[in-house]
Amino acid sequence: MQVLITGCSGIIGPALIRWLLTNSDAMVVGTNEHHERLKGLLNVPRFTFYVATSGEYAELVRALLHPSDVVVSLSSTESISASDMERWVDQSAHDELVRSCAAVGARLIYVTPAETIDAGPVPSEATVESDIITELHRRLLRPPEMDEPVDSVVVRTFGVISERLETIPRPPENTLTALMEALVDNTAVDIPIAAEDLSVHAFVAVEDVAECLGRLVLDDGSRTSGEVVDLANPSNAGSIADIAQVTLARFSARHWNGADPLPRIVDQRQSRTAQYELPNTTRANRLTGWRPHRTLTDAIDAAVDHLASVREARRSGARNGQPPVTSG
Repeated sequence: MQVLITGCSGIIGPALIRWLLTNSDAMVVGTNEHHERLKGLLNVPRFTFYVATSGEYAELVRALLHPSDVVVSLSSTESISASDMERWVDQSAHDELVRSCAAVGARLIYVTPAETIDAGPVPSEATVESDIITELHRRLLRPPEMDEPVDSVVVRTFGVISERLETIPRPPENTLTALMEALVDNTAVDIPIAAEDLSVHAFVAVEDVAECLGRLVLDDGSRTSGEVVDLANPSNAGSIADIAQVTLARFSARHWNGADPLPRIVDQRQSRTAQYELPNTTRANRLTGWRPHRTLTDAIDAAVDHLASVREARRSGARNGQPPVTSG
């Protein structure tokens, strides 16, 4: 089996590549405009990486599709915002990808953050005829001249946590952003909890996402073709403010030397009102047997270790007169 992963150097791609190389005999081919997050994978047997600029993307993907059995499209998980979705669908090489998959008989697994399509959680037993799924297939998997959608499954991700916490969808200025900057800059500041940080979401570790996507890749399509699957961990429900509190606590436990200044999160609200929107993951379990098992603490521990390494690199750079290191 050959698996082609477009947008493989984003949030999810490296974890998915590692899962496939560990749990299958598949040959994995990846494309992206950059490869900064693929360190340690570029020389691994059974993985081949191609740099794909925007002008060369469609031609390169067509060339790589012919020997591929499954295509995992991760491109929209990198940089597409809700306001950009309509423009992106119209202007990108997405339709060409769908047509090419149909032409060569490749199965398409299309991954998109739930935020980009502005739709609520999919009910556990929703049918393909439901409004949400019909719209997804119309916009994403059925170009105008195609009578039937390509053999495919749409995967919607909710609150994916990787070692870079800035990948969590949120307003640009909020409690978590300010906390990360203070930890890396080694400053003691009071950080108030912002009102927009109180909505409760389900967060999921990127390793759990990679496992479910890997299971979908290895499925022959008999169980999952035409489905829309939500990937989240309802057991990891919390708000951005909660994530910030846990991040500070875990950073203190794992990396604080007892002397360096630490920021403080200040809750100035009189009550804790919050909005809840937790996705239903029973379909993912029914179709693939997948269950997320990494806790919020597991995911955040990897993130605070990354923050600590950035903090130390920034300190070393300052001592040596080098440009500052970013947390991304």
